[in-house]
Amino acid sequence: MRGTRWENTKNAAISILIGILAAQSITWRDTFCQVGGAYVVAQVIWVFLTAYDEIIRKRTEGRRRHERA
Repeated sequence: MRGTRWENTKNAAISILIGILAAQSITWRDTFCQVGGAYVVAQVIWVFLTAYDEIIRKRTEGRRRHERA
C-alpha cells in the first residue's frame, strides 16, 4: 500500500471520526465496550479506505499505461 502521506492522514482522520460517531451513537454496556467498539469500527473503516485508495491508484495507473501504448 503505497498511499501518499495525505491519503494516509485522510484515511486515519475519517476512520477515527467514524469510530467516535459509532461510540457516541450506539448504546454500549459500559465504557470499556464503547472504547473497544470504537477502535474496532475505526480499524475496519481504515482498512476499507486504504484498500479503496489502492484500487483507485492501480486503476488510474493502468489507464495511464494503456493510453501511452
